[in-house]
Amino acid sequence: MDRCSTVRPMTLNVPQPSMICCVVLVVLIVIVTSPLLLVGWASMLANCVALFLMLKHLVWMASPHASRTGNFNERVAFYLLWPGMDVAAFVTNRHRPTRRPAGVVWGAAMAKTLLAVICVGLLIPFLNREYTVAVGVAGMLAGVLFFHSGLFHLLALMWQCAGRDIRPIMNAPLAATSLADFWGRRWNLAFRDAAALLVFRPTARRWGVAAATLITFFVSGLLHDAVISLPARGGYGLPTLYFLLQYVGMMFERAVFRNEMSFWKRVANRATTALVIVLPLPLLFHRPFADNVILPLPEMFKRL
Repeated sequence: MDRCSTVRPMTLNVPQPSMICCVVLVVLIVIVTSPLLLVGWASMLANCVALFLMLKHLVWMASPHASRTGNFNERVAFYLLWPGMDVAAFVTNRHRPTRRPAGVVWGAAMAKTLLAVICVGLLIPFLNREYTVAVGVAGMLAGVLFFHSGLFHLLALMWQCAGRDIRPIMNAPLAATSLADFWGRRWNLAFRDAAALLVFRPTARRWGVAAATLITFFVSGLLHDAVISLPARGGYGLPTLYFLLQYVGMMFERAVFRNEMSFWKRVANRATTALVIVLPLPLLFHRPFADNVILPLPEMFKRL
């Protein structure tokens, strides 16, 4: 989501506050108790599933398209068979003919999935425990490559073959030209769509785009704390700090690079984007996360 984009008017189905409170309460119970009952990786998985289903339910209930065109089967498919959060694209394009994906696109998605498996199976076990931050970063990047860029890309291609105009949730993030481009149009478009519908647009209408952008990054940080720091039982607040730094970087970018840019300014903007995203990664994937969630995974795979 372009968290600083122009706010478009949109009619929403506002869920009942009591329903929202019940859903959020159940999810809070899960994410708080799972670290007490489960090992690190299992707690992370439980928290991810709980938050994922919460967002699915809230965007379905808030979307005006769901009530008009979505039946029970559509709802089950949207909740369980597609990670994206764009209800309109899922339920309104089901009769629209789409071009079947080319073989090279299938090959790229399979290659990314295989590369992630190789990374997990071969690279991480050889990383020394003294370099736990590197282990955490490598582990999560492998997870993103396997799920977001690999399996979910394959799933999008399958939906396209079934006649749906579904797009992958990762849109060539390495081609990002700015922080706004990276977070708004390329990285994890599922969360972009959910955050735009549930957080950014409502707060932008009330307090303006700048405040809505800050709030959206803050909420994103809290959700990442829930799936990273809580299962790791440490590093609390560091993922939130990471996303607040992304907001600061975006505001800097808009102040410095907002006018028509020369070639060298575009190069500087790309370099700034890479630095702001990459350098603070140890805040996002911190040492407790590597020690308690990522490093035990190879041993678990060996036992299997």
